[in-house]
Amino acid sequence: MFSTRLASPSGIALSPDGRLFVADYDSGDIVAFDKQGVELGRTATGAAGVTGLEIECSESSAGTYT
Repeated sequence: MFSTRLASPSGIALSPDGRLFVADYDSGDIVAFDKQGVELGRTATGAAGVTGLEIECSESSAGTYT
């Protein structure tokens, strides 16, 4: 579970639908995980040194969060 290439996890946020977002200080990447710990995707911010996260989600008309 949560097998990923995070060198220095430094921020964490949980979305209303249960997705977990983790920031990596060294790379600046933000990685999304599902409820089972499977990596859903990765966003490269291009800026190392991310130290915290705040996720703002809104419910779409289909009932999913974006």
